[in-house]
Amino acid sequence: FAHSLWSYNRENWQWDWQVQQACEFQRQNMAVSRYSLFREDIRDLAALTVNKMDSYLIVNTLKLGFIVTIFLNYDRTDAPQHPGYMERQVTLLFSVCFLTAFLFLLISIWLSMHASIV
Repeated sequence: FAHSLWSYNRENWQWDWQVQQACEFQRQNMAVSRYSLFREDIRDLAALTVNKMDSYLIVNTLKLGFIVTIFLNYDRTDAPQHPGYMERQVTLLFSVCFLTAFLFLLISIWLSMHASIV
């Protein structure tokens, strides 16, 4: 009698134990997959930032080249022989504006290179 009672429930218990173990393994696999997706999202965000900085680097390098070309190719022989106060002020403002743009673009290029490398 005891043997028949033991064998009756044993088969159900073994099946239930295997199902519970499979469920636990599936739960662990889903958790591992979930965190790998989080890591992939972080990699994608980092790649997006690097790509954006590479685009900024190209555009700002071109802008810097244009600023240097305009500033160095300024024909000073066309200036009046005896510049007045206003002509000197305009030339000073022109120079300050271009040098400020040069410095900002140079810093922008430097920081975008730093962001792309790091």
